[in-house]
Amino acid sequence: MLQKGCADPEIYKYTHQLNHPLPVAEMRSATEVWLPRWRDLAASVVVPVMIGFAGDDLMWKSTEEHLQEFSGAFLRSERVDGCIITGAPHNMEMSYWATGWYARCFGFALECAARFEQKKCLSQV
Repeated sequence: MLQKGCADPEIYKYTHQLNHPLPVAEMRSATEVWLPRWRDLAASVVVPVMIGFAGDDLMWKSTEEHLQEFSGAFLRSERVDGCIITGAPHNMEMSYWATGWYARCFGFALECAARFEQKKCLSQV
């Protein structure tokens, strides 16, 4: 799942350990449980959501339309940040994009924590 040229050459020595067939039960669960219910489940989420689609994912289509459809399903979330990370592969956390992705995740978490504290302070006024 990690295309050549997307990571430090040393990483590719270990990627074979991650390649396993998708279990039939997991595949069945995706089509029978998650696909029919994901919109309802997303609509019940009330915490902030950050979504990053790998732009060069071999497993999923990463289009603006899919991003908008997915992001738009989190109807009760105060904040939904979504983006497509241009050029990033499926296993982004093992790629050249990892550091930037983790920095973005930590930044999002810090902003959410700041907003949480702000709301606490404002409710005490």
